[in-house]
Formats: sequence, structure tokens, C-alpha cells
Amino acid sequence: MTAQRSDEGSTRRRLRRGTVALASLAIASFTWSTAAEAATAAPAAGAASLTVSSTFPKVSGDTLVLYKYATDNYDIAKVSGSVSGLTGSPLLELEGTWFPFTSPAKVLTSETLKLSGGKASFSFDRTPSSATKYFVTVLASSAPGAPTVATSNTEEVYVSVGTTYNPTKAPACARPTCTMKFTLTTYFPPADASQEEAKYLYSYLGLNLNSKEEPPPPSEIKRYAFNVHKSVNPTTGLVTDVVSFSFSIGNDGYNFAWTMCTVDTLTKDGLGLPTPHNCGDPTIPYPIPNSGYLG
Repeated sequence: MTAQRSDEGSTRRRLRRGTVALASLAIASFTWSTAAEAATAAPAAGAASLTVSSTFPKVSGDTLVLYKYATDNYDIAKVSGSVSGLTGSPLLELEGTWFPFTSPAKVLTSETLKLSGGKASFSFDRTPSSATKYFVTVLASSAPGAPTVATSNTEEVYVSVGTTYNPTKAPACARPTCTMKFTLTTYFPPADASQEEAKYLYSYLGLNLNSKEEPPPPSEIKRYAFNVHKSVNPTTGLVTDVVSFSFSIGNDGYNFAWTMCTVDTLTKDGLGLPTPHNCGDPTIPYPIPNSGYLG
């Protein structure tokens, strides 16, 4: 705008008054035409916002899903949000990029929005298999070459795994030595299963004894040696751990807690969380903090 005004003033100084009026008319006409074309080609920009969530409680503020663990829908990430300031029938595209984040984002799904007062909401269920970043792009319409009218913020969903225990509840102990045996099954993305199976498996036990009655659960669990036999199916990604451990209870009332975990390696396989969560520590509070997450 400033440059155009400078040129116009210079022209007025060189030309006669009558010519100046004609030149001004031409400039005004040109400006009106350009504005009309712009209004047709570029719809007014709108706004879009996006959030991610899951039924698994957030861990240290991060959204987490469990790979192929359908219990309580823990495997589903909900990607939702809203748009505003739009007109017509805009097309919303959900885009994503996933670990190791070396490829451009891809359109995962799309929908034509039905606006009310220029606004609309959206929601998608996704089941990522590794850490994934989501955002939406809104196009003016579904027509080829339609311009972008809004782009949302980007949010990341992290992926871990859930383990199934058999038996699901510890049987009663024999005396004076209690021996437990469990089979743990965990599904990993097949490409990561062998690497995950090879990780060191940390094992923990907490025990309270009372000579008169059953005591309360322990307030902490500590590193404790288990016997572990591992196997992996690289085709399905199923890792099976058969574990057993023993501890002395004599004739006392008892209450015990146990668990196992591996350390997250998010930057190597896209699984787990970006910060450590107690796995490998000598002692862990019980109940386990962070909704029971260890990594």
C-alpha cells in the first residue's frame, strides 16, 4: 500500500490535472477488481483447536493408550475439537505423523463439516501403534485445489502396552513357604516384539506379616528375584513370560503385592513415555503412583 501511494503521488506531479483524474479513476477501478477476485478465491480464515484423550488416566500430563489392550477401551485415543469462523461446507482432514517422525504427515480420515453459526465440532477414535502426533487441516470445500482456511494445534498420543495375568488373582499360599506362579501375556507391535522381549525384566515384591491377623497391604515394593521364562511370537508380537517366586510366611497372617516392568525406550521404538516412571528403582511406593504406570 505504501509503495502504491508513493508512485501515485509522483505521477500526479508530472501530469496535467485532467490526466490525473483519469489516472485516479483507473487506479480505483483496478483496486476494486482485485478485491472482488480475492474475495472469491480466498474465503475468510477460520480457527481450529484440537485435544487428545483416552480412558487411561493421564500420566505426568501425557495422553497414553495401550496397544491392542481393549479392556476399558485403553487402546483408543480420542481426537476431538472444534472449528469456528467458517462458511459454506468446509472439508476437515485429520492428519498424523508417527514415530520416528521422519515422513511427512498423512491424511488419516476426513469429513465434510455441517456448520451452525460458522462453527462445528469433530471427534475421531484412533488406535495408534506407536507415538503419534495429530492435527487437523480445514479446507474451504472438498473441491480439488480448495484453499486451507484453518489449521489446528498439534497434540501427541503416546503408546505403551498392557499385560494380562493368568491367574488373574493370586491363589492362597501354602505354608511355611509361599510359592506363586503366573503367566503374563503382552502384545507388542510385531516389529518391536523381539527387542522388547530381550529387555531386562525388573521384578518387585512387597510383603507384610502379622502374627495375629491379616495385615494391610505393604506400603512399598522392592526389587526381588523371580524365575522368568520368556518366549516371543515375532509374527503376532505376542510376548509370554512365565514367572514364579517364593517367600516365607511361616504361620503368620500375610499380605503381599508384586509386579514386573521394563524400562521405556521411547526414542528407540516409539513405545512408552518421554520421562522415566520408577521402573528399575530399588523401591517403589505402593499403591504404584501414576495410575500404576511403570516405565
